[in-house]
Amino acid sequence: MNMYQIDTQIQLNGKFYNVAANIPADPTTTILYVEDPSGNVTEYGPGTPIVRTSVGVYYMLFVPSGPGEWTYQWQGTGAVIATSPATKFFVKASDLIAA
Repeated sequence: MNMYQIDTQIQLNGKFYNVAANIPADPTTTILYVEDPSGNVTEYGPGTPIVRTSVGVYYMLFVPSGPGEWTYQWQGTGAVIATSPATKFFVKASDLIAA
């Protein structure tokens, strides 16, 4: 599990494939779900800062707002229907900076 300091911008990566052809492919709609340590889930979809870097490759820059274990998961719909495994990361509280 990756570990970051609080208030550090991180990159959440996602990849999508056409399973039948075994090649990268773009979903019609790409959604990113992020769960904070309290269990609140935020959905990022069209109109949000999700960036497509090449066919089937996406990322979003994200700044976790508090310490604890975070989880994110990508979902594609339409042309590519797929959900990534849940990915967890840990945000460490600062000894000097209040959360």
